[in-house]
Amino acid sequence: MITLWRLRLLTQRYATCFVSTLVEMQSEEIYAFRIFVTGDSLRSQRAIDNLRGLCASVLAEQADIEVVDVLTSPERAESEKVIATPTVLRLSPAPARRVIGDLADYHMAAAALGLRSSDGSSTDGHRDE
Repeated sequence: MITLWRLRLLTQRYATCFVSTLVEMQSEEIYAFRIFVTGDSLRSQRAIDNLRGLCASVLAEQADIEVVDVLTSPERAESEKVIATPTVLRLSPAPARRVIGDLADYHMAAAALGLRSSDGSSTDGHRDE
């Protein structure tokens, strides 16, 4: 037979584990990007590769990337007000950000997209407190 004291102790222990799990889940931000490119050109491929490389090195697999070809989906580019390609939109976490270009300068691209490394530091070398 479980005593009231023992039941209370078990309840507190499981409640603490549950709350700490929820906090950990909320602290893991998933970044979502949409990159608009024009066809299968060298510049388009370079931009896609640079975005994937940037996400792999800075975000440690915490990113979803959607590629939109404006030649096959011009209405999507128009709805997002994309006027040049390649254009990268950071959709989440908020606020949304937009960068035009092939992201060749990783440091500038990461700063423009507001990326944070997996250890919590921003890519501009400063650490958030």
